[in-house]
Amino acid sequence: MRKFISLSVPLIALNALFSLFRAVPEQRYYLLFLPALETVIVVLVLRVCSRRARLASLVLAVPVTVLVLAGLGETFFRFVYRTSFSVWRDLAFAPGLFNMLLNTEIFEKAWIVIPASFAVFTVCGMALWKVMEKFSLASRGAGPAAAVLLAVLGLARVFAAPLEAPLSAAVVSAFALPRDRAEPGPAGEHVEAALLNREGVRTPGDVTFLIIESYGHTLFSRPDHYGRIKPVYDRLQRRLDESGLHAVSHFMRSPAFGGRSWLADGTILSGRRLADQAAYEDLLKTGGYTMVRYFHEMGYRTIMAAPAMTYIEDGWLSVYPFEELHIRGQFGYEGPYFGFGTLPDQYLLKELSRIRRRNADNRHVFSVAVMVSSHVPFRLVPPYIEDWNSLGDGSVYRTMEGQKFNNNWLSGGEYPEGYAAAIEYSLSAALEYAALSSGPDELFVIIGDHQPRIPISERESTYSVPVHFLSRSAELTDRLLPQGFTSGLEPDSGNPHPPMERMFSLIRSQYEHDLPSLHRLQR
Repeated sequence: MRKFISLSVPLIALNALFSLFRAVPEQRYYLLFLPALETVIVVLVLRVCSRRARLASLVLAVPVTVLVLAGLGETFFRFVYRTSFSVWRDLAFAPGLFNMLLNTEIFEKAWIVIPASFAVFTVCGMALWKVMEKFSLASRGAGPAAAVLLAVLGLARVFAAPLEAPLSAAVVSAFALPRDRAEPGPAGEHVEAALLNREGVRTPGDVTFLIIESYGHTLFSRPDHYGRIKPVYDRLQRRLDESGLHAVSHFMRSPAFGGRSWLADGTILSGRRLADQAAYEDLLKTGGYTMVRYFHEMGYRTIMAAPAMTYIEDGWLSVYPFEELHIRGQFGYEGPYFGFGTLPDQYLLKELSRIRRRNADNRHVFSVAVMVSSHVPFRLVPPYIEDWNSLGDGSVYRTMEGQKFNNNWLSGGEYPEGYAAAIEYSLSAALEYAALSSGPDELFVIIGDHQPRIPISERESTYSVPVHFLSRSAELTDRLLPQGFTSGLEPDSGNPHPPMERMFSLIRSQYEHDLPSLHRLQR
């Protein structure tokens, strides 16, 4: 029995590590116990070289460590983002991930990242070396039993999982040099400034985009989410009616899922589907005609408020040429920390209102606010303050407590409750901002960036997010009704959902009379 345990325990542990990348995202946990191809190969080498157990295990430690660590990256990306892992593109975001998880900035420094990465690789490599050495020594003393075990493993691999791609195949793809592949919208969607028919362009009021973090279709497709959000929609619809705002709503398919909000934000503003980091970097490198440039050339003052943005990437402003860009640390906030982005969404919108009023030349304003109070882990939701004039510099929050939920970055006992409360807070702030700020011809667009990650979203959930167009002018909203939008704040979740890159066309349709019919949006 002792020999059996000595053989089986390290074998099961190693096989589980090789199988995580498929078992966890697909929630097929029995795959942890089906022999992986890598397990068969490692066992074969260790068995053949059992008389040199230490040396064989040491030689195998490096490739096995690479496989295991890359497999963990693949597991994470498949589970959270429902996409594959690319070492060259995605590993660069590891420091930001750890900064976010630990609420620090220390991992931005190379002198921390490089030794930390080396330490992780070394510790994992030594642990795997010892596991393989233990198995090799046990197999040398097991005699024929080890040969029988190897034969069983090989047969099980052939008959039990012949079609399952091994971890090594995923790792080879992860290390492959990615190709830039920005996906343009349909033909004719990107029109250079010189081709704009200025006689067919009208310039009504201000245009404001409010992008709500993790505001997803799961609110309607999961009964427990919908039961919590339905009363919120009813209450907010009454507020819209009282304020004289007209609303039409729909869903759009985001290119992102569970995170990587910058892909969705970039897709909204560029009209190009940024399905992965390669497409995003390609856009920054090659440029393009974006919504920001469009409004700038129409004479609008362009503003972006992004409290979670800590720096400006090379090439970003050339693609999104905002006249004013307000990022983290530039909002005069003196209140307590409230999660990702530090400050509450309501305070962000109060500051955006102040920035917009600072308009000496009295131009129309195109503004974008990236709201982040509804960011995972949905642990602390800021208090909503009825009197917006009392927000001041945010110090008032030190005398108030937000809603607290038993959630963390990796798991949560109150994920549904925390998620619904966070969306209620952010959506309430967005709609009240529209009710307090809107002029007679102003257009507001409220849209989610992506679905929340699993398990807050169900595994079979779509990539869709709600989108609302609001204005005091019914002319600006009702023209969208024939295109699948429904009247009111609550969208019809059963309609076909156009892709998010069509947002640029939707906005242009509000200003240009000569655009083709928008029935293409449903394709």
